[in-house]
Parts: sequence; structure tokens; C-alpha cells
Amino acid sequence: MIIKIDQNLVGQRLDLALSQSLKVSRSKAASLIKTKEVTAEKEIKPSTLYSESLVLKRNKPAFLKEKKTTAKLDIIFEDNDIIVINKPSGAVVHPGVGNKVNTISQALINYYPQSITATFDNSDLSKDRAGIVHRLDKDTSGVMVLAKNKLSLNNLQKQFQDQVVQKEYIFVCAGKLTSQTVDMPIARDSKNRMKKKVRLEGKNAITVFELQSFSKIDTHTLSYIKALPKTGRMHQIRVHASYLGNPILGDIIYGNKESKRISNDLNIKRVMLHAQKITFEHPTSGESISFSAPVATDLSTIINKITS
Repeated sequence: MIIKIDQNLVGQRLDLALSQSLKVSRSKAASLIKTKEVTAEKEIKPSTLYSESLVLKRNKPAFLKEKKTTAKLDIIFEDNDIIVINKPSGAVVHPGVGNKVNTISQALINYYPQSITATFDNSDLSKDRAGIVHRLDKDTSGVMVLAKNKLSLNNLQKQFQDQVVQKEYIFVCAGKLTSQTVDMPIARDSKNRMKKKVRLEGKNAITVFELQSFSKIDTHTLSYIKALPKTGRMHQIRVHASYLGNPILGDIIYGNKESKRISNDLNIKRVMLHAQKITFEHPTSGESISFSAPVATDLSTIINKITS
């Protein structure tokens, strides 16, 4: 990928010109040149002076060369700072144990190589998560915002930490879940390190549940729910729904006997949870913006049955 350099930077050291064009530190820019992630037709150094005739190319980082991916981004919106996507169910956000390839982070770098600069540091762990502002579970579908540069990453992650970001989810659960707010702390399950659980010694977690509709489908009572998480704990919506006795359909980890029986009867293969809408401040303009993602067919089919 060809790197665009502002012509006002002609005559400046290459590491300085790159740092301003890629929105990274000068040391990071120098590192890109030294590791040949940035090259030109002739040999270049951080001290090389930039000229108009110098065409700079961004190469795929060495640590990604063997991590081929077939994953693609379903882009809802894109500008110079962010990419908003509709994540499909089954897609893993970033590499982890048992999931090394075909992740959203790798698809982002393939699509926009300069997003590799959107990291906290130069470690391989950080690079594996380049551009990733927040997570959605593997089975969860829906809207996600990705950062194209380091400044956007830092700004957006601070918005999540400060609870500026507003998120709306929808799901289908077993039984009738009435509209209510759950304010119960969540911690890791002491018996299963892969799970979370409502525990008084946990971190505060607040979820607003709004009943949209409920109905009987093949003798099973199901509820169509909108969830508004006010905090961002891992598995928060799934844990709180299970705590109320209304697990999300298809949730093997947090489901109970009834929800698993219903999921089996209805041939549900994944967690029926969708990130429908996200609202945040644009990292550059500060403008409040919102994006929504269309609901996947498997979930919309059940919702249509409940609401018809």
C-alpha cells in the first residue's frame, strides 16, 4: 500500500514525515523504516530526507506474513479515522487460544495496513489487536467500531472507559423477561475460569432490559428483549439474563436446562444476541454519531415469529 505524505513535509527527515502522516510517534516511524515495514525503491533510513520523487510503500508486518486470513469486513461506514462494521456471528475479534487466523483484527490489517499503528505498544500481543477498540463475543453479531490509527484508538477506548459510548443489543430468551434494571456485580466464576458470575465481590455491572414482545412458539414462551448495558463487563448481558432465570437462547455456557431444551427444539446453533446500535463521539470532530447493524437472518426469523 502506497503511503500518502503531505507535500509540506518535503525536505524533512523521513521518520518525522512518517510520524505526522501515519499519526504515530517518531520512534515508531523510525522502527517501521528499520524493520522494512516501510520501504522505497531505494534504500532509506530514518534520517533520509523526504522528497516528492520518493514513493513509500507500507508492507505487511513480518509477524502477520504467515497468518493468512479469508475474513472480510462488512463495512457500514468508513472515514480517515474509523471503520464501522457489522460483525457476523462466528467471527473472532482478535487472535487468542484456539483462534489464530481469520479474525476481525487480521481482516482490518489486510484491508487497511496502516491500522497496524493503532496499538498501545510494539509487542506482538498489542499488534495482534491492532485497531480493536472493543470486543464482541464470537457468537454475537452486530455493530463494531474499529480504529484506523493510534489517536483514534486511544480516544475511543477512553470513551468506553468513561462510559461515554452508548450500546443497544437485542436478543431472544427463554420465558417472559419483564422490563427491569439489573444492578448486580460480576466476577469470574471460581469453579470455571471461562465463565463470569454474579458475585457480590465482583465489579459493578448494570444492564437495563426492555421487553419488546413475548409469545409462544411451538409451546415455548419466548421473549424479544432490548438490552442497554450501562457498564461494559465481559459477558455482562448473558450473565445478567441468566441470573434472572431467562438465559439467551443458544447460550451453552450460561443456559439452563429449559433454555437448552428450547434451543435444541428450535435448532438454534448460536447465542441469539445482536449488537444493534452504537453511539459515540467521533475521535477527531467530537460529533456524536450513531450506527446500526442489520439483524442476521437466524435471529430476525425468531423475532418475526414472536412479534407476528
